[in-house]
Amino acid sequence: MDLGLAGKTAFITGGSSGIGLAIGRALHEERAAVTVCGRDPERLKESGLPGIQADVTDPDALARAVDEAAEQMGGLDLLVANADGVFGGGLLDSTPEDWLRTYELNVLHAAHAIRSAVPHFERRGGGSALIVASITGWKPGPRSSYASAKAAEIHLAAALGQELGPRNIRVNALSPGSVMFEGGGWAWFRDNRPEQYKAFARDDFPRGRLVELHEVADVACFLLSARASGVNGTNICVDGAQDHPSAGRLFPWTPLTKGPAARPRRVAASRPGHGLPAWSRKPSAPSSGPLDHLDREAAGRFSGHALQPHAGPARAACRRRPSSARSPRAVGGPERDQSRRRFLYLDYSHPDAG
Repeated sequence: MDLGLAGKTAFITGGSSGIGLAIGRALHEERAAVTVCGRDPERLKESGLPGIQADVTDPDALARAVDEAAEQMGGLDLLVANADGVFGGGLLDSTPEDWLRTYELNVLHAAHAIRSAVPHFERRGGGSALIVASITGWKPGPRSSYASAKAAEIHLAAALGQELGPRNIRVNALSPGSVMFEGGGWAWFRDNRPEQYKAFARDDFPRGRLVELHEVADVACFLLSARASGVNGTNICVDGAQDHPSAGRLFPWTPLTKGPAARPRRVAASRPGHGLPAWSRKPSAPSSGPLDHLDREAAGRFSGHALQPHAGPARAACRRRPSSARSPRAVGGPERDQSRRRFLYLDYSHPDAG
């Protein structure tokens, strides 16, 4: 099927790695001109696509990046708002500022990018925008700030589909589930926690495997193309009928000590709704900036680094909980067989432990 993308021009935020890069490369294969936006110049260079360095949480910088891309490509037909991330932990382990910054990086960045693209779309007689949301945006999962921001993105696409439709501009949301690709966080989880990974893939995916990167990119290309001209203001899920947005529920925890400083937090990968338990984190160098571990282009939405919400002197002690202390509630009720269930729980010795 010819998607009719040849000669089209596209701008992608968070496009130097992960899903954003996969979409960019897929569009390039369809003979579209693509410019990606990111924070890390090295990643932009490694992407193999024309890139513009910008902080998407700065509306002015983002608008300049959109304008620059349109100028370089001779116009703009397509936009993908892919950069995202999360600040802070759950509701009780985050601050109002964490929530604000999470919304700025997700839903507000998407709104600003699309607003900046509208004049360019209109010069081309219309356009198509895609917001990369998450399974967490419509299936409850950790963390609350990230999940609600992703839900807002899905609703934003629906609202803008109505608002911009008269201008011949389509806006849709794409909600991937947990995506497997080599070098990503789930690949690390598979290699380093094979039994837990197998349980997650077996119990949460009808086909027994996670979604693959190209499957998400292929759907994105279709939604952006004229072949999907009748699709507007909707949310398309590419999750393989995934049951839960996180593997963390498979490995319940109980804190060893009391107080906020000791409260363990589950760690969600920057791809959100794709959280792995905190103990599955891959060691990495300390983050060099507040956003380096948060948006997909800087740390890799699915990379091991994306599972490092805090760099600091935190130390987690993983111990097996005695069988006599196991809670039926933690495994779904007293009817569940607890004899074969293993429990990992965390004791954090630093308030900023992730």
